[in-house]
Amino acid sequence: MGTLAVIYQIVITLLFLYSIFLGGIHKNIVQKYFFVYLLITNAIELLSFIGRSYLDLSTNGIIYNCYSLFCLCFFYFFYSGSFVKKSRFIFLGLFCLALACTAIFTNFLKFEYDYRIGIVLALFYICSALFWMGYRIINVDNRKITAHPRFWISVGLILWSSFFILRSIPMYLFEKIDEEFQKMLRNVFYIVNIVFYILFFIALLKSKNTPDKNEKPAL
Repeated sequence: MGTLAVIYQIVITLLFLYSIFLGGIHKNIVQKYFFVYLLITNAIELLSFIGRSYLDLSTNGIIYNCYSLFCLCFFYFFYSGSFVKKSRFIFLGLFCLALACTAIFTNFLKFEYDYRIGIVLALFYICSALFWMGYRIINVDNRKITAHPRFWISVGLILWSSFFILRSIPMYLFEKIDEEFQKMLRNVFYIVNIVFYILFFIALLKSKNTPDKNEKPAL
């Protein structure tokens, strides 16, 4: 495991522990979402590490295929709780479209990771983040948009998704990719992941300072 991979693992572990700490002090729906996401993410990374290190698995693709489906559902519920009426219905349509594309155009039961699932997820992330930002700009409340935890998550999702799509393009355009180029992409992606979770940490801080106690989960 490289240095960036170790740093990434430390960051998500510390975030998970911090979310547990916050959960004992401030209890609101947004922080519960954060706890669940970080719990599953840490569990997936642990399973992946065990698979590579002790079970001699060359790929953990099916684990990440399932994780991508979890993320798709998770961020639907995460954002949907902040919408009302027509906006929530439109967002539900976006979610159903993403599920349909996953079911029709991908093979999420493959042992190897299907990058088409990741592309669907990345596009859903970008659309969800932009939809939330547009909704918040139109429906102004008594807080700055940067005071909302979802703002920082949205920025992180757009950053992560944009790079993921750019990273995936060479894998479709070229049959074989230079090993050094692959290594560079992998390292840059670790950096992007670390930046994303730094933004996640800011969102955790915002959820502590301005708890969204009135928001309802999407059911």
